[in-house]
Amino acid sequence: MQIEQFKDTVKSCRFCFMCRHLSAVGNVTFSETDTPRGRALLLDRALKDPNLLADASVIETIYKHECSASCRMHCVSHFDETGLILAARRDTVSEKNEPEIVRQVKEKLLSSGNPYSGKSAGTGIIITDKASEKADLLLYTGTDAWHAPQAAAAAFTLLDKLQVPFKILKNEASTGKALSVLGYSSDARAQAEKCFKQIAASGCRKIIPLAPGDYDALKNDFPAFNLKFSEDIELISFTEYISKIIRQKKIIPRTPQKNTGFLPSDFFRNYSDIPGAKIIQETIPGFSFARYFSNSEESFSCGEGAIIYDLLYPDLAQKMVQRIISAVPANSQLIAESAYTASIIRKNGFNSVKTPAEFMLELV
Repeated sequence: MQIEQFKDTVKSCRFCFMCRHLSAVGNVTFSETDTPRGRALLLDRALKDPNLLADASVIETIYKHECSASCRMHCVSHFDETGLILAARRDTVSEKNEPEIVRQVKEKLLSSGNPYSGKSAGTGIIITDKASEKADLLLYTGTDAWHAPQAAAAAFTLLDKLQVPFKILKNEASTGKALSVLGYSSDARAQAEKCFKQIAASGCRKIIPLAPGDYDALKNDFPAFNLKFSEDIELISFTEYISKIIRQKKIIPRTPQKNTGFLPSDFFRNYSDIPGAKIIQETIPGFSFARYFSNSEESFSCGEGAIIYDLLYPDLAQKMVQRIISAVPANSQLIAESAYTASIIRKNGFNSVKTPAEFMLELV
């Protein structure tokens, strides 16, 4: 079993109470099984009795995990609780015991590339007259085209406004991140290989993924699949690149409203170390984001790390979103670093939320 690789994590997490407050799903279900300790206790039993991984309640617990990786990030002993859960999902898939909704999402990902609309990922927002095939910069829209096409459109317009030539991929292949998170490692690798070949053939020198999850796939998953770009190709986040261009061109952005908060990406805060809020603040003279969330550790996630969490558990995703919204004062706006998060917050009635691309477009 894949979870055997995480025996030390299981043995350590099963009796540890330290990071239970960082489990976003546990904070809305109030169930012990939805904490790192509860999940580790279940998987400790599964190590002794593998048949337990066929139990419907155990499988549900494994897939209810929001994969924010906040617990892993702040573990003083660096135990990989998120890696343990992903391994358990791979074990579940290998025995064909995954939930039916997971299987349905996989089929959509394989057939059309878009689990939300069923339409090809290469339609609609992917087409723009602002792109140039001769550009060295590749803007990879990825899962942002699923979650918030308007955010992808804002990125196109912002680059055009800053006079930055960019290219996009026609019929863009997926990085395979969603399949990987669901436990379908072989299918994820196949998609990653197709995406790798497509990007390599584009002749780009810089890759800017709009979605933090796709950034993580290109940075971490691809090398794990032995898919390595040449050293002269730079991978950079959209916020980092835009801020760099604004400073180079000596553009002074307009000052946004004071009551503006920032909700970091699960991937940029807990998988990589990209301080999006700090980068934006350094780009806008005299501006600081308001602090709406209790501390820098706590996970105000609504499932971004799971890529398509709202398709699997819409009710739980809604509860996590309401927890976020309740922390934001009235007449405030929120900058959500992830288009997934921005989109799901909008769907729950809070419209004063923007992605960094939408936010910066208003200021330059």
